[in-house]
Amino acid sequence: MKTCTNRFCLPQIKPTLKTARGTDSLETLRFLKIALVRNLCLMTLTLLLLSLTCLAQQQQVMPRSTRNSPNNVAVLLFEGVQIIDFSVPYEIFQRPGFRAYTVAEKADPVTTNGRLRVVPAYTFENCPEPHLIVVPGGSVHSQENNAKLIRWLQEKSRKAEILLSICNGTFILAAAGLLDNIEATAPAASLDHLRPIAPKTKLVSDRRFVDAGKIITSSGGFSGIDASMHAMARIEGQARAQEVATNMEYTWYPQLINIRNNLADLYLVNVIDT
Repeated sequence: MKTCTNRFCLPQIKPTLKTARGTDSLETLRFLKIALVRNLCLMTLTLLLLSLTCLAQQQQVMPRSTRNSPNNVAVLLFEGVQIIDFSVPYEIFQRPGFRAYTVAEKADPVTTNGRLRVVPAYTFENCPEPHLIVVPGGSVHSQENNAKLIRWLQEKSRKAEILLSICNGTFILAAAGLLDNIEATAPAASLDHLRPIAPKTKLVSDRRFVDAGKIITSSGGFSGIDASMHAMARIEGQARAQEVATNMEYTWYPQLINIRNNLADLYLVNVIDT
């Protein structure tokens, strides 16, 4: 076999090698593309299944309302009511799908604990049938023996879907006998005072609010915002509640723990009092 010594003849085999290598590279690239597409499809399917599972669980825990008419939200007023306790839930439920209104024993203006005078929209006798009742806190001890208020609350609670107490409004629910054999909470500093009034209630101190089914109770201060958002989620779904929180520019963490009861000043107050 004649060997070509010309420098232009020597590399003749190299194009063949390049072609082979090019073919291998194309095959490898084609394999990688197929694997990538397959993995993307599997990831998409997995994410879709996870989303459907989470949605099913959310709808099971927090079913959306199927009512065609607006959800009536009765916000209770009484002398010495805490302003934030009734105004924040009222604001939250001022949304399409809800009809929030104030109700009191009488049609006369009610003076809050901050000396703000509020004219109730309805009285116990003429208010629309509520689907959700908000029981705010404030000067509640004078209302625990208000037979008319207690009777109205007991009667309306039979048909209402949710009773939501804010702050020490829990005391009013306890006086009405609506907390028997369920979990509930209240402001940290008032839990010991609530125990004699609600001896059949399991009081908890490590949650900002407690959902016991028909009754939702919240601890003190701004915990009522979270409890109200949770009630919104119960009725309209988690996504709708998050949308409302976003529109209010409120950073809502549904699972936020209650650190208030771990602060030292609670125990210092008890020591000083004794």
